[in-house]
Amino acid sequence: MNSDRIVIDRSANHCHLTEADAKAIFGEDVNPTLTRPLAIKGEFVTNLKIELHTNKIPSECTVLYPWRTYSQIELCASDYYKIFGEYPQRRKSGDLQGAKTIRVICPKPSIYIPVIVPRAHIHLERVSDIWLLHDLNIPFRIPVQDAETTDGLSHIHLDADQYAALQGI
Repeated sequence: MNSDRIVIDRSANHCHLTEADAKAIFGEDVNPTLTRPLAIKGEFVTNLKIELHTNKIPSECTVLYPWRTYSQIELCASDYYKIFGEYPQRRKSGDLQGAKTIRVICPKPSIYIPVIVPRAHIHLERVSDIWLLHDLNIPFRIPVQDAETTDGLSHIHLDADQYAALQGI
């Protein structure tokens, strides 16, 4: 979806890892191939996938790069509910206090990674673009972050459930 200079992106289930967790899962010489850039400058989809120890949703999750200072798996609300049987509290990235975890299948002893359902958020390339949001009629609140993007456009990141809900509007 695109409204003037704001792109509405669906954020699929994915994972952010620390370098230590990446090495534990994929081996000491892990070297991800960066397959495509994301909307935020400096972030990439990799060729790496982790396998989650759950049979309730598709078990592969794409790993994003660069490595972070914390590991987290980001799921849409419906997948979270299928796994844990409860509705999630939407969180900011890195807000891991009290987060449930999922075991990642790897050759080392089990690694458990926190799971969040991210809040929808907007990356404004230019703060002056804020006026564009008025005409979008999005039926929920979205926090705004200032961020340099790869295409010079502002982006709204929604999980798969939120994105599907907007298709009917």
